[in-house]
Amino acid sequence: MNTLVVDPLTGVETEKGLGALLVVDAALEILGPGLQLELRSLLVEQEGPNLRNELAHGLVTDAAAWSANAVYAWWLIMRIAVVPVWVAMHGDSEPGGEESDE
Repeated sequence: MNTLVVDPLTGVETEKGLGALLVVDAALEILGPGLQLELRSLLVEQEGPNLRNELAHGLVTDAAAWSANAVYAWWLIMRIAVVPVWVAMHGDSEPGGEESDE
């Protein structure tokens, strides 16, 4: 997926933001509808915690950094990063789960 956008009039190159990347069809295919919705809700939607924007602009308070939303976002991102490595090392079982019978 190309994340670079070139303005045809000016030739200026810009990168797509996280919000724009999470709504493209490729993101839906890769992440699935549930994970795509969770990431958008947690990180970029103004109706949600909007953690990416709050953190990027230095607006996160101590209370927000330790909130349930922040902890859940941390856990979700760690799970996205760790589970594929775990599965590659240990076969079809997920961490803390039982081996699948399939």
